Amino acid sequence: MIAGDWSGIIKVFALDGKPLGELSANPPPLNERLANAQMRLAQSDAAVAEFQEKLQRAQGTLRAEQSVLEEKTRALEAAKRLPGNLESRLDAEIKELEELKKNQEAAGDPERAGFPEKINAQAAVIDRTRLELEAATQSREVQLAAAGEEQASARESEAKRSETARKLAQHESDLARLRETLATKKEGTAEFKDLQTRVEAKKTEATATQAVLESLQPGIGGLENAVAAAKSALDRAQADAAVARVQVEKWHRARAYMAVYQARQSLDQKQARYEAMRDAVESALGSAEKARRELEELTEAMTVASARLAAKAAELTAARQQLEKLTGSVTADKTVLEEKEAQIQALNGAGQKPGGTENDGPGLSAAADSLKADIARPKEKLERTRVEAQKVAAAVAAGEKAGAELHDQTEKNAVRQAKLRQELPGLLEAAQAAELQAEKELVLVKKEWETARAAAERLRAEYAARYTNRDA
Repeated sequence: MIAGDWSGIIKVFALDGKPLGELSANPPPLNERLANAQMRLAQSDAAVAEFQEKLQRAQGTLRAEQSVLEEKTRALEAAKRLPGNLESRLDAEIKELEELKKNQEAAGDPERAGFPEKINAQAAVIDRTRLELEAATQSREVQLAAAGEEQASARESEAKRSETARKLAQHESDLARLRETLATKKEGTAEFKDLQTRVEAKKTEATATQAVLESLQPGIGGLENAVAAAKSALDRAQADAAVARVQVEKWHRARAYMAVYQARQSLDQKQARYEAMRDAVESALGSAEKARRELEELTEAMTVASARLAAKAAELTAARQQLEKLTGSVTADKTVLEEKEAQIQALNGAGQKPGGTENDGPGLSAAADSLKADIARPKEKLERTRVEAQKVAAAVAAGEKAGAELHDQTEKNAVRQAKLRQELPGLLEAAQAAELQAEKELVLVKKEWETARAAAERLRAEYAARYTNRDA
């Protein structure tokens, strides 16, 4: 969720209301952001190099002091061990002397003559060892005393260094507060001048304290603290440099992406203009071409319509002739049928007696039955002919209607054809002029489009080579 207030601050909140950060109401341009990020990166890299050098110096000093301390420690430990070693050797030498004396007492007269010389030599060895033990013991005491004094001096020096470092930190804190207060005062006023004097005095105190601190040789603990502090400062500087490097990379990528986007946008605009010009060239002849095609289609349609009219007329004539023939046939069949029915009626009339009784003459009945049998076939033929005549009559009516419609459409096509023949020359002339103008502009637009496309493809390839392939 994003919200702003009248102070101009734009804040970003999570859905639970927790603030996440702020947004700039007027962010600087992309190139300015990149320049600022590069400046911060250069400052961070310089700080990293400075702290690396300080760390290396501190580590070198610490290693040298540790080497000296180790050497002193080894010498002191050797001095501590030497009296004990000499005492063990002296005990062994005294035991050997006692063993010689026992062997002398146990030996016979011929063998006892050689023991005094051995006993005297062993006694001389014991005397020398006793002298070495005394000297080693004295040396151990001297070295232990010197080590104790050195440790006391180191503790005192470290205490002085810690106190001096505390004073320097206090001076720097006081100096920062004075500078903050000075920034709120108007330049040229008495208060401003007084604060400025106090700032200079505090700077002098801080410089003097810094000099005293640098003159105090730190001990191993102080050197280890200095190495740890230098390592911590280097880690912070490297972290800052990593963040700055990420920012530089981010803005480099953003600028590259914007360059690709702008090139693509320019390409799209050039392509849209190119296609518009191409469409203009194509549409320049559109009306004339459409009119020409319509005229050709109308001419062809009228030719087809004339042929269809002639065919329809021929079909209609044949149908009418067939209808006349069928009508004549119906009339003839009807006449024959009527004659036969009249004959039947006449025979039926002749077979009746006066008073309404039937005449029993066998000849009349047989003749009437024969005529009735003959009249069935003409009736069937007449019915078939009448049905066929009705179908032909319907076909004639449909043909006359279709012919009339085709005739009306042909007349309309003729009117449209005459109008197109009148308009077509003007359309062709206007289309040719528009085509010439559009083709001139099309050459320029096409060149611009090709240039923009080449630039867009080059930038896209550079972006892909630098970022996309690396991310993959």
